[in-house]
Amino acid sequence: MSILLSFNQATNKENYVQMKIINIKNKTEALMSLERFRLKEQSGVEIKLINVHLCEINALVGEKIFSKNDLYVTGETLYEIMQPIGDGHGRHHYHGLSPKLVLETLNNAKFPYGIYKAGNQRYVIVTISTNITGENVVLIVEIGASLKGVRDANINKLVSIYPRRNIDKKINENKGSKFR
Repeated sequence: MSILLSFNQATNKENYVQMKIINIKNKTEALMSLERFRLKEQSGVEIKLINVHLCEINALVGEKIFSKNDLYVTGETLYEIMQPIGDGHGRHHYHGLSPKLVLETLNNAKFPYGIYKAGNQRYVIVTISTNITGENVVLIVEIGASLKGVRDANINKLVSIYPRRNIDKKINENKGSKFR
């Protein structure tokens, strides 16, 4: 576990954020780490996922979308996507993904099936990973995002991972979609 320190100029205060680093290249350790986030107690931690290689997508789509390779995600997000399928609390839904499928999806993000914009700063990365019913698994990534305690972090933040039906139709509906 590491600590990220930043200085908030607006309040003249230092911010400390507890952060776990997960190297997705090290499959065994990454799976063990992801497994821990099935527990609610881990949901207050920020996570830096290294070796995701998001910048490689830029060359595939011919446009600079991502300026950093790594992804950040909250423990709460990982907790929610790995709970049994159903409604979570409030605006969140449980997606029933296994740690193995989450890791596979993160590894496959650098070679997406497609990518499209979903809002001002959000992109949907459609991976070749599929769940047990054959639906493509997508990543929602917000660029230029912040962490809970660090406003100006300017990071790539993983908002969600979930299976998506009829993905080809969805990609075709979005202007500016990019295919591999």
